[in-house]
Amino acid sequence: MTNHDERLGYAFRFTQGDLRVNQKERVAENQVSILQAQQQIYGLLLIVVCFALIVIVIVSSAVMSINLENCFVAGIFILAVLIALIYVGKKFADYRNDIKRAVVKRLCGEITLDITASRYGASYYLKLERQRFRLRSKEQLLALRDQEAYCIYYAPHSRYVLSIEAQ
Repeated sequence: MTNHDERLGYAFRFTQGDLRVNQKERVAENQVSILQAQQQIYGLLLIVVCFALIVIVIVSSAVMSINLENCFVAGIFILAVLIALIYVGKKFADYRNDIKRAVVKRLCGEITLDITASRYGASYYLKLERQRFRLRSKEQLLALRDQEAYCIYYAPHSRYVLSIEAQ
């Protein structure tokens, strides 16, 4: 095992045993717990968004009974929260499906790294073939080498990168 392999394992939180399981297109036991933690985060977000929707509907109905001019603003808020609810619900379901099926997909080839800056910070991405994977940290970005060949093992629905190996 090379220093580069160790750095990849540390940054992406997998062991060589996990990698061997992923090579057989299965999810390792400790990776299931990582996927479950991600699912729990989206589950909590789902509860928060549902609560926000209820509050907005109640407040909107009270305000609309006083002043009908606020209907448009209330409708925009409700629509925005519904869109958030759909997005968070889909992510929750994606992680649930990955945990239930416990299947890993593999992509191999030359990667391209990408950084997208915004006012809230930077987002890091890995592109391989026509697929784009979001990296969870700057540490993961720095563990990879741009324009080099890798095999990526990921959960197919959530597209969570479980392990990665240099070719």
